[in-house]
Amino acid sequence: MDINEISERTGMGIVAISEGLGLSRGAASQWDEVPPKQVLPLCELLAWKVTPHDLRPDLYPNPADALPAHVAPAAPCKCASTFGEFGEPRSGVERREGDRRQIPDPDFGDFGEPRDGERRQEERRQSASVDESV
Repeated sequence: MDINEISERTGMGIVAISEGLGLSRGAASQWDEVPPKQVLPLCELLAWKVTPHDLRPDLYPNPADALPAHVAPAAPCKCASTFGEFGEPRSGVERREGDRRQIPDPDFGDFGEPRDGERRQEERRQSASVDESV
């Protein structure tokens, strides 16, 4: 990315960029590409609207290279993509020891409320028959 593209993208003039970096007024206008020593100071001056990867992909091949923590994108979470809507492993993914997802209890719903499944009905019938016999 050349200095004219940087100026257009950030809305900061070339003279302001030069002065912000402590250079003479026209120094930045002579750049064909940003010098390696100026990449990080320029990104910081521009409030990280432009990344080191944008300026010099030959020096910073990965988009997150040299970004400070408050700007760096978070690593994508793989846990959401490995489990289906109901907590079951998606096809090709096995449940491993240490997985923190809980296996749903068939007797209880999503919010802990009891479900009236066959097992609970059977328990109720048994407890009712015990109560009648006493």
